[in-house]
Formats: sequence, C-alpha cells, structure tokens
Amino acid sequence: MPPSVYLSLKTTVLPRIAELYTHVGVPYEAPQKADHGDLDIIVTQPKAGQVLHEQVREALGATLSIPLDGFRTSNFAVPVRAEDLQLMEIEDIDHAADVFYQIDVHVCENKEDMDQYIFYHSYGDLGMLMGVTAKGVGLTCSSHGLKLFQPEAPIPDPPHLPLTSSFPAIFEFFSLSQADWERGFATQNEIFEWLMTSRFFDPARVARIFTHKQKAKFDRTMFYAFPEYVRSKCVGSRTIPTVADVQHEALVYFGKKSEFDAIVREKQIQLRLKEVFSGHLVMEWTGLPSWGWVKKVMDEVRQRVGFENWKESLAEMSTEDVKNLTIRVKEDLLELEERVNHDQV
Repeated sequence: MPPSVYLSLKTTVLPRIAELYTHVGVPYEAPQKADHGDLDIIVTQPKAGQVLHEQVREALGATLSIPLDGFRTSNFAVPVRAEDLQLMEIEDIDHAADVFYQIDVHVCENKEDMDQYIFYHSYGDLGMLMGVTAKGVGLTCSSHGLKLFQPEAPIPDPPHLPLTSSFPAIFEFFSLSQADWERGFATQNEIFEWLMTSRFFDPARVARIFTHKQKAKFDRTMFYAFPEYVRSKCVGSRTIPTVADVQHEALVYFGKKSEFDAIVREKQIQLRLKEVFSGHLVMEWTGLPSWGWVKKVMDEVRQRVGFENWKESLAEMSTEDVKNLTIRVKEDLLELEERVNHDQV
C-alpha cells in the first residue's frame, strides 16, 4: 500500500474497532516509508467484556481471517476498495477481487502492555536498534521492557532479571529525550541521530554487534542502514561506562539490586550444596545400601542444622564437617533402628 492508501485505510477502520475496545492505537510509522505491507492495530479492554473474533472481522469488513485467542495477533484480509486499485498500481481489474489489505489486530492484556507494545514497535526498527545499544552495555531491550543481560555474576547461568517495563523510564536511564520521540521523526537519519545521543551509545560496540548479524539486509532495510550511518558519522569509540558499571547502575536505578543479590546468593548456595550434600556423596560417605536410607539420613541432617535454613547452614559448613555430621546421623539412625527392632522382639 502506498502511504496515501495506508492512511485512508487507517482512518476508516480505527473508528470501527474503537466501538469494540476502550483503547485502540497504531504504532507510529517509520519516516520516509515508501509503502506498507499491512496495518497493525493494537487494542485492549473490550467494551462489552468480551469481543468475539467474528465481531472484529465484521467491523473490518474482512472476508478471510486467521484467528488467535488470548493476547495474540489475529490476521484479517479485507478486500481492496475500487478507488485504491489504481493507487496500488493494480492493472488487472478482472482479478481485483483477489487482492486484499492485510490488517493485523494485536490484543493486549491491559493498557500498560499496550503502551509498551506501541513504544517498542513505533518508528520502524527503532525498538530493535534500542536493543542494539542496550546489548552493548549488558542489557536487553524488547517489547517487554529492559532486562539485565549476561550479568557478570560469579556463577554459571546468571539470571536475566527484568528491570522495568516502562519505556519512559528506559528513555530516561539511557538519556534519550522522550519529548523528541513524541514529536516524531521526519527522516530515518533523525532517528539515528536521536539514538546516538544516548550516554551509552558507542560506535565501536555497535559495529561489533552488527558484525555477528546474519539476516539479509533487504529484510530490515532501516535496521541495517544504522551501522552504515554510524560509520559515516563516527570514528573510533566513545568513553562510556564499562558493562559491569552499567549493570550495577541499572540494578540500583531501578531498585533491583537487593533482588538480584538474593538470586545470586541462592544460586551460589545451590552450587555449594551440590559440592557438599548430594545423594551420591551421602551414599559414598555412609556406605548405605539403598536410596531409602540415604533419604532418611539427608532428612535428619536437614532437621539437625535447622530445617528452616538448612540450605544456608550446610552451604557455610566445610565438606569435612558435613561429612562427619552425615556419618554421625547415619550411626544414630541405625542405632535407633536396632533398639526398635530389639524392643519389638
């Protein structure tokens, strides 16, 4: 669809969908876009408590559709209007009935999710390019918000901790002007210049990230135009904080430091327990013949060190101390078993 057809279609169908949903929106289009493959409509909060797929299909005037339940995207095929055929350069009028607009309706769980979705998907590939900047400093940015990425914690498989789902907060942390974002961008290069104002933008890191991208350039024209623009404007690296410093700052800034430290501590305890208190170790130390007895011993060890905090207690003990305690528990349980059997006889 050329921009004129896209705009006319959007103006026509949005009021119809607004009769079904309380909140209806469309991500801001990429500037200088020559044509549009579809129209994306974002909705939430049905006015009547529930909106049936057939109601949306009827409101759009669609003749074909691919419905998906829940908070998903459904696809609709709407017959092209006669007045748009020439604008869309469709010369074979006899087969015009086989030509459709594609309209995708994405249902969000609530207004907050809808705002996140629109923020991330506005202005073409801008959201993906924010993700590139974020990745360069050990963070990830997606339609779900900002997360810690591969934190430099002293444990394997460190957690990817959500930091915030608020894009205004993300803009502020990255020192990107939300006012400029809301005013919009007249050209693709204006978007690139806006991204480059971030205090975390580093041309060298951007270049390294794009070196590993394997997608065909024609698939994401704007996305792959960014590193080319950066190379034409920037030489060398900027002095920006290290990945570790940015990750620490992000944890503090978004109030997640205590939560992250607790997760790291829990993982460290789990690793330590594998070293000092596993079923195989208990069987090796005690020479017990069955897993049933091993479980009895392990349960009793947990009780003796304090069942509420047994993990922390055992993790702080030396391997030798855990071993000695385990053997002592085994001997006590066997002695108790012998006394019970003797009394029964």
